[in-house]
Amino acid sequence: MSENAEPQPDEFTVPNNPTRKFALVVIVLLAVVAAGGAGYWAWITLAVAVEDIDSPVHSAEATTHNGVDLYEVHTELWPKVCYANDDQDAGAAAFDALSLAVAGDRDLTRLVEDFRTAWHLPLQDRADEERQLVADWNDYLERVKVPLELQIPIGARTADGKTLCVLAYAIVADFEVTGFDAPIQVRLGSREDRINIVEGYLGHASRLTQRAFVTVDRVANESADTLWPLLDETDDASRDELTRHFAAKIRTEIASDLDPDALEILRSTAGSRRALVEIKDTLQDRRAVCKSGIVFPLYLPVRGYRTETIDDLRNRAQPEGTACAPITFPEHERLRDASWELAHTPGVREAVRKLAAVGARGT
Repeated sequence: MSENAEPQPDEFTVPNNPTRKFALVVIVLLAVVAAGGAGYWAWITLAVAVEDIDSPVHSAEATTHNGVDLYEVHTELWPKVCYANDDQDAGAAAFDALSLAVAGDRDLTRLVEDFRTAWHLPLQDRADEERQLVADWNDYLERVKVPLELQIPIGARTADGKTLCVLAYAIVADFEVTGFDAPIQVRLGSREDRINIVEGYLGHASRLTQRAFVTVDRVANESADTLWPLLDETDDASRDELTRHFAAKIRTEIASDLDPDALEILRSTAGSRRALVEIKDTLQDRRAVCKSGIVFPLYLPVRGYRTETIDDLRNRAQPEGTACAPITFPEHERLRDASWELAHTPGVREAVRKLAAVGARGT
């Protein structure tokens, strides 16, 4: 997981491309399995299908209730609580903004004040209280039929346990898996906030909800950022030793599972995807050191960045070797060329969907 750092006013934030998302509709997931009357957590593997989806939460009608813009609350205001860490003034300001935003709804107002109270509790009293409040918040969202959900990510606390970070998800789908002693409830969620925390897991289950939750972005992104670049065989010498050791075997497995057309498309564009991944990682590492720079979305766009974004980045480019350059001219050129190839390669999105299915089966 990345260190929490709120984007600064003078920083450039790379926008998310306004394209349709794709999701693994049935994938490897965590489930509650009844055994001898006692519940336990276990992995089960189901068939894989990949579909295009339109995120259901970008409509104001779908996410507004009692005059409260719940999409803004989840994606803009809750992150400020996370960024506050244990800064009392910043935390107070974040909760004040939340309170103001939900003032038109009595239930949400009460929950925000309960969260504020819990934020000040000693560590030993906080965790269970916050988990229950998140469950209560999500119960409210289900009751008013708003397709959003909050979650406290596993392992997102600081060493002293004071940071409260809640991630916002759009609900992609709910379904039931049968064939066990009892039906298993499954929810697929897609990240909507811009907090720079990447979940270290593909899914989890909760005793509070009695439901498995799958983070579809993580499954698809793992394939796009790990498997796809690996199909570029031209520069294996630059990879780390462990990757080099397994690269040939992984490529053979991918080739045996993908149809030839999809495999050829991914092989021809793997260098461009690798370029996007490497530049993003480099610029994020530089931003962490310099405390300023370019803020990327959590997930790279499948077909590269739009022309407008590339032009904005060009205006911020500096000569190679410039200390704390947001992006250098060579980095920008590599990003531009990679984005152009991905945008102009027919069939790349469908090929990546197929790769994501292969990746899910191998998880």
